[in-house]
Amino acid sequence: KQESLIKGYLTKMPQNLAKWEAKRSQTVWVPLRPTKVTSTFGTKFDIMKDNSVFASGNNGKGSYNVELTTKQIGITAIRLELLKDKRLPKNGPGRFPDGNFVLNEFILKAAAVAKKPKKKMKVQLKNAKADFSQANFQVRKAIDGNIRPINGWASAPRLGENRTATFELAKPLGG
Repeated sequence: KQESLIKGYLTKMPQNLAKWEAKRSQTVWVPLRPTKVTSTFGTKFDIMKDNSVFASGNNGKGSYNVELTTKQIGITAIRLELLKDKRLPKNGPGRFPDGNFVLNEFILKAAAVAKKPKKKMKVQLKNAKADFSQANFQVRKAIDGNIRPINGWASAPRLGENRTATFELAKPLGG
């Protein structure tokens, strides 16, 4: 009887392995609640119950800075979601009058909380991907080190829709 159980197990092993591998290869995204959000031009930020951030008030050229704290280890990518919202021009997801946005440069800096949180190191990003990019404003330009105003990621003509971009880390982070 044991032999038939083992034979049955071995027969189903390729199917079971494929199912297990499919579960293991799924990326698990962990939403983080921002601890502080600022801009260089006086934008007002509201941190919502779902951990999203709504920007209002001053809009212009400058930087948005989002601070997060996590105990996660082995972080291999960051996902940025830009959400449509009826409070934004043409439902956004950007704050330009037509609902567009331009993300000139996405920069990630990290510090170990337990050591010197003031000493932040720039994290190298690679393999930027987006669900949609405007012609000549591909998401890869958001991590190319070029901060010219006409360089970056945007999403016209597909406005009034959620946008998602992912950025892989050159080395795992956290711990």
